[in-house]
Amino acid sequence: MIYLIRKTYGWHKKVDRISLSQFSKEIGIDRRLIHRTLKMLSSKGMIVVVPQDDRKIVSYGFQKDYDKWILSSPKMTHRKSVIPQDDALSSPEIPTKETNTKENIYTSDFISFWNSYPKRIGKKATLKAWMKAKDKPLIDYILSKINQQKESDQWKKDNGQYIPNPSTWINQGRWDDEISIPKEKLKWK
Repeated sequence: MIYLIRKTYGWHKKVDRISLSQFSKEIGIDRRLIHRTLKMLSSKGMIVVVPQDDRKIVSYGFQKDYDKWILSSPKMTHRKSVIPQDDALSSPEIPTKETNTKENIYTSDFISFWNSYPKRIGKKATLKAWMKAKDKPLIDYILSKINQQKESDQWKKDNGQYIPNPSTWINQGRWDDEISIPKEKLKWK
């Protein structure tokens, strides 16, 4: 990144044609690693890649508009206070391994779902389904539906043998199921 800034803004240019060989020679890193790094920086919006003509010549530039950068999620960063009494002064966010522990990969909504669901198997597959489900309702609605379905004949039959796996329940959007109330629960007035 620093080399790219030097080759562009150091020469009063916004973009410049820089070959992978030139990057490799000046930085002293293998071209394949340079290519992967440039691709990653481009995908995060930190650099601008401008193709030139039909020839496979590419110009690179630094993206000064920080709002276009795609930063790491808050789970991947750790904020450490420099002075404990004053939170205004703090070090920049630094990626750490300790923040990516098994406990931290689960959101509070997922934990609430997992703890209320009666059949707790396949937690990793369930988490994957949870993260993938884009149309799921709010957690309060989901929990209320689980509580309703716990009282259904299907879920009570044969000691819960017919309770779907939690990942299946999420993948199939089972929060939209119509619940049949057991006959003994119906009260006629």
